[in-house]
Amino acid sequence: MRTVRIKGPTIENPDQKKHRLLVFDYALSPEAELEFNTDQIGFYGFNTPKGYAVLLRTKTTDDLVAFAILDFSKINP
Repeated sequence: MRTVRIKGPTIENPDQKKHRLLVFDYALSPEAELEFNTDQIGFYGFNTPKGYAVLLRTKTTDDLVAFAILDFSKINP
């Protein structure tokens, strides 16, 4: 199980459109980072019963396909 964090707008910059999806390994070392715009996130994924699946792309090859599942039901209001 990897740890995933979504970083977005801050108190200083609430209108920021750019977000980052950060993926860490067991030792909390960064493994992956996906920058996205909330207005365009619909182009990168699809809804599933377990959450929103976002396609992760690599710059080096098209042979690898991976998805990150964002489970918004776990977010505390």
